[in-house]
Amino acid sequence: MMRTLVDVEQYHFLQRDSVSSLHERLSKGDKIVCDLSDTPQNLDWFNGSNQERVVTQFEDGVKEKKEEYGTKTSRQKYLKNEDYKEFKEAIFVSLPSFPPFNKL
Repeated sequence: MMRTLVDVEQYHFLQRDSVSSLHERLSKGDKIVCDLSDTPQNLDWFNGSNQERVVTQFEDGVKEKKEEYGTKTSRQKYLKNEDYKEFKEAIFVSLPSFPPFNKL
């Protein structure tokens, strides 16, 4: 459950980073160019506008970063996450203490 929450949080950060990256590029005056061949024809309000290009670039950026995140190991995903560390520590502290194995 906690790993799922960490993953959702990371996906949120990926989306935020993608929006920030696009905003930075657009504020510098960069032109957003992409392939519009797969655009549905019934979207008259897009008509190949810059808005559509930005949306496509956003989706592509998020997809790329999600794939990169998906290739990480569990250790890479969760080891440095402070919320996950605190969760694991709270569970460990709440467990009953057991006698050492050599005394059993």
